[in-house]
Amino acid sequence: MTVIHFVRHGMVHNPQEILYGRRPQFRLSSTGRFQAEKAASCLGAYQIAAVYSSPLLRARQTARPIAAAAGVKLRISGLLNEVRTPYEGWPLSDFLQLEDIYRDIPHEYEQPQDLIERSRRFIKRVCHQYPNCHVVAVTHGDIILTIRMWAEQKSLTLQQRKQVAYYPAPGSITSLQADMAGRSLGLKYWKLEQDSTCPD
Repeated sequence: MTVIHFVRHGMVHNPQEILYGRRPQFRLSSTGRFQAEKAASCLGAYQIAAVYSSPLLRARQTARPIAAAAGVKLRISGLLNEVRTPYEGWPLSDFLQLEDIYRDIPHEYEQPQDLIERSRRFIKRVCHQYPNCHVVAVTHGDIILTIRMWAEQKSLTLQQRKQVAYYPAPGSITSLQADMAGRSLGLKYWKLEQDSTCPD
């Protein structure tokens, strides 16, 4: 069994409150940097074999303290990148009013099935390369939500993305247990509060 700890990047400095998507140069806020350090501290309970990150700055900034604490080289994987969406640059207030962000969008943008296919490629690759190990993957909210819904055999419509209790919080950890073939064997979600201790 391999355990992949999917970490959502920490909170982002976004004073204009837009949907930044894949836009470059969106960095962590001071809260986000704290969340990255907190995740690194909690994941220090495991012998981490590898740390992967999305190519985007906020993910790399979250992953660096985790890789440093584990004593491993940070690896970048495009399979962990943010969803490709036409809504980049929209005000968040407008974006959050949308009922279904995947309906009637041009074909060059990603649908939920695209997200699960590239997420599962990443999971299978890691399980093959690191059997019976712990691996960290720093990525984005919709990717982690998609993985969780796949693991729990829920619909891929991603309607739950608007449910605060279900969508992964910044700096949170979603730990997937998977077999050699990349099949889900279980999943746990950790929301790391500022004053909380690391989960057992």
